Amino acid sequence: MIKAKQDVSDILGQNERITQKINKKQAASLQRIVETIEQLTIRMGNRLSETLRRKNEALKQATKRERADPLSTLAPLVSPICLNDDIAFLQLLVKLGRTQDAATAYAGRRSLLLMETLNERPVAGFGSTGTNDVVIY
Repeated sequence: MIKAKQDVSDILGQNERITQKINKKQAASLQRIVETIEQLTIRMGNRLSETLRRKNEALKQATKRERADPLSTLAPLVSPICLNDDIAFLQLLVKLGRTQDAATAYAGRRSLLLMETLNERPVAGFGSTGTNDVVIY
């Protein structure tokens, strides 16, 4: 989409610099194409931002539920690998010129990871005799 927008804009720019090679109807059509591409770009950026926001919110809610459950597993819910889960979405947002949205989504995911790391439960528990070994399969 970005490439198509650049190509159409180049054609319109060349038409203004050089003698009239395309007629007014074609120029108007190209202008509508540029406007449509801009609208689609905005829509795609909004959807990407909303998807990232929803994923982060779902992870946040799942973390709260997991923390409230005393019988939950010892494995952390958010791993460091999850920072790369949305790399394609983040790169698209940057290419679309929405760096603030990409930074907000990435910062939200990093905050979740940091909170999960800080609240991580120990693998060995403390009993009345000191430390108890936990069997890991």
